[in-house]
Amino acid sequence: MYPRMENKYIDDSLVIVGAHQDSMEKLSHTMDMLLSLKRSGINVCFVTHCNYGLDKIAEACDYLIFDSNNTFVNDYELINCCPLFKPEGISQRWSNWYSVPNLGLFSSFMARHAPHQRSALSLIKNGINLASRNNYEWTIYLEYDYSQPLVDFGDIIKDQIEDMVSEGKDSLLLMRKNEGFISGGFSIYRTEIFQQNEMFSSRWEKDSISWFGTFRNMFFEEIIEAVACSGGEDSVLYRDEEEFFQKYWGKSGRELTLYKALTGKSPSKDFSRITAIEYLKYSLFPYKADGKYGVVLACYNISDHISFRISSSTLKISEVEIKIPDFIAEPGSWFTFHDQVIGDIDSISELNGHLHLEFDVKNLEEDYVHRICQKVPVSDIEKFWLLRRLTKE
Repeated sequence: MYPRMENKYIDDSLVIVGAHQDSMEKLSHTMDMLLSLKRSGINVCFVTHCNYGLDKIAEACDYLIFDSNNTFVNDYELINCCPLFKPEGISQRWSNWYSVPNLGLFSSFMARHAPHQRSALSLIKNGINLASRNNYEWTIYLEYDYSQPLVDFGDIIKDQIEDMVSEGKDSLLLMRKNEGFISGGFSIYRTEIFQQNEMFSSRWEKDSISWFGTFRNMFFEEIIEAVACSGGEDSVLYRDEEEFFQKYWGKSGRELTLYKALTGKSPSKDFSRITAIEYLKYSLFPYKADGKYGVVLACYNISDHISFRISSSTLKISEVEIKIPDFIAEPGSWFTFHDQVIGDIDSISELNGHLHLEFDVKNLEEDYVHRICQKVPVSDIEKFWLLRRLTKE
């Protein structure tokens, strides 16, 4: 049993470690973190959807919650629930706007970039419920893939909660100032703020309709911030993420987590297949304007360091075949293409089948080239339109 530090906030705080330790490497990293927290005398609740290594983990934490409901949000659920996305309810903070000639500005909400957000948020909910039942005043959320800080973690808790109390704040969030949104990997809350929030405490994790009906298409970080701000406009203390990590970890945000450390390496030939699939996001969807139906193709490279060459792109609609110009997707860049090729409103009901998209992708750091195929049912045209029709004022 490790002695507790002289820190009046330790006993009143619970650190929730959200994890998916599905490999020996991740389990080893997780155990190092948990043992470090234990040596500091910190109360830890480990929450996960993964049952790997739980016998070892149970020895290194105070509470362990295993939730087998690791449900992802997929594109079809997103399309089917999009009528719930009304202009007054949907969040557009994380949207990416792009211009389509003769049609104006469109928004891509990119929920597919975070298909695990429902499951990830449920881990925080499980931990918050336990913290409330055990009368912890403060809850600290920490992603399992963070490396150990340079200082004792108890000192971080003491420093930050003291500042929150002195400034009359109920939550602390790290802000990525260069990107304009918060970091979801570390945060501190007064437990009752989350436990009492109606939006956070509803049964949104049970099915897709409940999830989208509660949060529309908000992103993980945005949900956390929205709940934190429910305590009042001035109830949140924002810290600059980079300054925070440099102070306590001596690293930048990009160097901090295990995941970032892996993806920051030059990819191998095998890894190039993964990067193209994970980083290159294609959205193919129909649109309608002036009584005509057409298609919009949007490509977004979410990588911060890998470029891709997209070539031999072909879009097929019924018997019509369209060649799309070759292009290079630089890190963080958009490419859009549109064409009014499907027909008018009277003829659309006669079309069956799918929109077919095929293209070659080459990671510019590797020689490997692979071909990607995507298809969208023409019958879903109205659903896609509902999802994408909001325009920016």
